[in-house]
Amino acid sequence: MSLSAKSWKIRQSLNSLPPEQRDVVLRRIEHNQTFSEIATELGVPLGTVLTRMRLALQKLQKQLTD
Repeated sequence: MSLSAKSWKIRQSLNSLPPEQRDVVLRRIEHNQTFSEIATELGVPLGTVLTRMRLALQKLQKQLTD
């Protein structure tokens, strides 16, 4: 699979995540925010942010390994 095909598949997988999970992933990866910063900005507990990230990563792993 070419790099552009992989990038497309990753972007498509990110877009398929629930908005709350996608937001956490993008803030962490693209904006280099800490989980604590994300929690503060979103006004949710740190545990909620960590759970959203864990669930998102599980879904992404499943989609990208199929």
